Amino acid sequence: MKLNLTLYFFLFVFTCQLSAQTSFIKQIDNITLGTSLKVLPTDDVGWAIYSKEQTKLIKFNLCGDIDWTKSYDIPNATSSLSDIIKTQDGGFAILGREQIGDTHGMRVTKLSSNGDISWSKSYSNLDYDYYPYSISEDNQGNLFLYGNLTQLNNLAVNNHVSKLSNSGDLILTQLYNFGGIWGGAISTSDNGVLFRTGSNFIKLNTNLQVEWKTSIEAPTYHYIAPLEVSNGYIISANNLSNGTISYYKLDLSGNLLWGGRKNTNQNGIPNALRLNSEGAVVGLYSSTINGENYSTIRVFDASMNLISEHTIDQVNLNPRDICFLSNSNSLFIGSSGPNTVCTRLYSNYESNCSMNSSEFTINSEAIGYNQGDVITNNHSLNATSFNPNSSTEEASTIDLCSIIKVLDLGKDTVLCVGSAMVLENISDDDFDVYQWSTGENNSSITIYEPGVYWLVVEDFCDLNRANDTIFIEILPSLSLDFGEDLLVCQDSTQLLRSPQCDSCSFVWSDGSQNDALQVITDGLYWLEAQNENGCITSDSILIEFAPCECNVFIPNSFTPNDDGKNDTFKPKFYCDFEDYSIEIFNRWGELIFKSNNPSEAWDGKVNSINAHSGLYACVVKYTSTILNNTGPKVIKHQPISLIE
Repeated sequence: MKLNLTLYFFLFVFTCQLSAQTSFIKQIDNITLGTSLKVLPTDDVGWAIYSKEQTKLIKFNLCGDIDWTKSYDIPNATSSLSDIIKTQDGGFAILGREQIGDTHGMRVTKLSSNGDISWSKSYSNLDYDYYPYSISEDNQGNLFLYGNLTQLNNLAVNNHVSKLSNSGDLILTQLYNFGGIWGGAISTSDNGVLFRTGSNFIKLNTNLQVEWKTSIEAPTYHYIAPLEVSNGYIISANNLSNGTISYYKLDLSGNLLWGGRKNTNQNGIPNALRLNSEGAVVGLYSSTINGENYSTIRVFDASMNLISEHTIDQVNLNPRDICFLSNSNSLFIGSSGPNTVCTRLYSNYESNCSMNSSEFTINSEAIGYNQGDVITNNHSLNATSFNPNSSTEEASTIDLCSIIKVLDLGKDTVLCVGSAMVLENISDDDFDVYQWSTGENNSSITIYEPGVYWLVVEDFCDLNRANDTIFIEILPSLSLDFGEDLLVCQDSTQLLRSPQCDSCSFVWSDGSQNDALQVITDGLYWLEAQNENGCITSDSILIEFAPCECNVFIPNSFTPNDDGKNDTFKPKFYCDFEDYSIEIFNRWGELIFKSNNPSEAWDGKVNSINAHSGLYACVVKYTSTILNNTGPKVIKHQPISLIE
């Protein structure tokens, strides 16, 4: 048998590989985008890369091919556009700064999912010079603009937040006096805003009223917008004392957690943290390995404890941004010299173009904080509509690292009679189309029979197919059957025996390995048997113990007056009978009633005439059977009273 099985393996096992890309590193060709980049997921499992320096938006499909590239010509723009977000309708919203006479205002340009301009509006007040930093969207589709402004009459610097409808209409605008240091803002899950100016953090409600303010007492720089997690907000900073990256956490009421901050051994400017679909915090870092510069992705829990780290095997790749696609993959972008590089990663952030990461540490440090006074001022803005021009450009990509998908059903194997087996691709790769020899089209199937099974797969990003075949042989199992559950007499024993099999091993429910098990108490008992083929069979039986006595009760009176109560006479019992008889005699010893049917009762009549009141003699003879056990012959005498 073993020789035949080995022969089957030799004849049937083979594996084909599919040359479709699941993870890759691509370099954008023909276009220079600069280093101020942001990547955004799109609703079709693709992504878009935006260049703030070039005001270009490049849309990629799920295979990493470029769908379109668009450039936006916004007159009077004085610097790189400040921010871009993906909106709930599948489009995009861009925030920028533009020249208006001798001062500056803010401009929001709304794009469709195809990159076409839906509307563009300018927001300004000629008494102020605006420096916009962040745009965000709440759960209702309203847009929030955040930045600083300078009052031209006295050069005082304030913070400002404006709330717009999804069509760009101004709803609210407000000024705050928390200093003029740059920062960033987010829309919070309660439809409010949390903005940062330097080391000050201000939480607003949906009406832009201040809920709390917290100031961190530590010298830091690089004021990136906070990140909301399940129970608070994570804050990134650069530690001015040694140049390393630090993190803080505020709870939902603005209290500083961890007793201070957490310092890393990572030098440089912190990149924006992102929150994945599982609630983990994802950060991007530059790593030096063997004297070369690489990009490393690190995953943390909501308290910034390191979970995992993943370094992309591409020299001189500087990290810029990361986003999470709807198919659980993630998309990383970075800069390599003048070139922009994008990497599609698995859900575990590996790419198969990965390498070991550099050493990373994170330690706690105590610092102080305070929650101070709040100063707000009313503000007004003028909104002006304008339609900028957009143009389409050509762009392409170059593969730097492509990974071949692998289909492998595994080696030929055996299946025990009565067992099931799941067949599936044992590699980590997923495909878009599955076609099994059974006609099923799921990624896995469950089989119960021997035979040759094959799978053909396809991938949307490649026209090639792959197939693999596996042979399944059936091995016999030991037959094991205890039959139906048992009810046995108390004070007796029940012996369970294993089947005859010299080459088998047995394990009973009590752990013993004997050929038999003696049962003396109620319970569920099982036996597991393994034969020489390694096939395991099991069976179980429920055994209960019960009294084996037959209790026959003979009443001492009855009243056959047709009132529906106690009108007939017969013994009561709770068992079966092998034989049974009842005889009733009058006071002169005459037999007046006889029956061998345990269910038949005397109705108090003799020859269809009511018997007289008085005493009668009853004799009951029976042999009972309980749980297939036959009892002794029993004779019972009982005087009975007939009462009219």
